[in-house]
Amino acid sequence: MSNDCENFCRNLRRWRLERGMSVTAFARLLRISPASLRKLESGILPPKISAQLFFVLHDELGISFREMFAGPED
Repeated sequence: MSNDCENFCRNLRRWRLERGMSVTAFARLLRISPASLRKLESGILPPKISAQLFFVLHDELGISFREMFAGPED
């Protein structure tokens, strides 16, 4: 898995925890299933990710597209 993908998966978990949200609540916000969120947070990426996920992160949470893939050193 590329660093960008690893960073994205790690960031999803961090954003959820920072907001004090459960997997179910965060998945609902992102419009994905809790099972899909659990997989993403554990680094398992589906063959295709809906662009909707990125737009929800941007529009609902104010996360820039650059931040989505930023690593700890960025």
